[in-house]
Amino acid sequence: MSERLDKQTERVDQVEKRVSSVEDGQTALASGQLKANTELDILKHKMDDLESRSRRNNLRIVGLAESTSNVNMEKIVESLLIQLLGQDTFSAFFVVEQAHRSLAARPPSGVPPRPVIARLLNYRDRDAALKRARELKTLRYEGMTLSLYPDFTLQVQEVRKQFLPGKKQLRDLQLDYRMLYPAKLRVDVEGNTIFFTDHKKLEQFVNRKLADKRNTPSTEPMNV
Repeated sequence: MSERLDKQTERVDQVEKRVSSVEDGQTALASGQLKANTELDILKHKMDDLESRSRRNNLRIVGLAESTSNVNMEKIVESLLIQLLGQDTFSAFFVVEQAHRSLAARPPSGVPPRPVIARLLNYRDRDAALKRARELKTLRYEGMTLSLYPDFTLQVQEVRKQFLPGKKQLRDLQLDYRMLYPAKLRVDVEGNTIFFTDHKKLEQFVNRKLADKRNTPSTEPMNV
């Protein structure tokens, strides 16, 4: 009985050591996995940032009909931008280096046309074009209504899209705002500047402002 007890004790000690070793290995594995995931997120962010910055000179033109000739698209886009925005908008070095439809199948009739991606030689011309387009608000070209946007990566576009409801409410409140790269919303409120990187916090802020507006007594004279 004593020998058997000693053997059992020895086996239990071995099992405990093995279990401890496995637990230590699992802890190290989990720590390594967490570190790898963190590094992967950092690399993905850097890659997306580099891709977005490589598109700094790009314009995304939305609304140009598919029937528009794709031959020498660069010259077409140059002429289009000058006609829409004016020659004075651009520098003396204004050149469209490349222009093409977005990489997707040609849509059927009745479906909105694919955007046109135009790469300008000078990023200052791109910024000037976007600024002038915001000032004009409506761009008409040969019966078509066009819109100009920066050409961001899909990830940046998705993050910016989340701010759309809040931006609409800011317009209702007549508050000035501006979207900064990559997805930071600047809001000017009563002489102060507030920045939002989370669309949920923006919605909370707007809801508070709307509630305050509803609770503010009207200053208009009442008809008796």
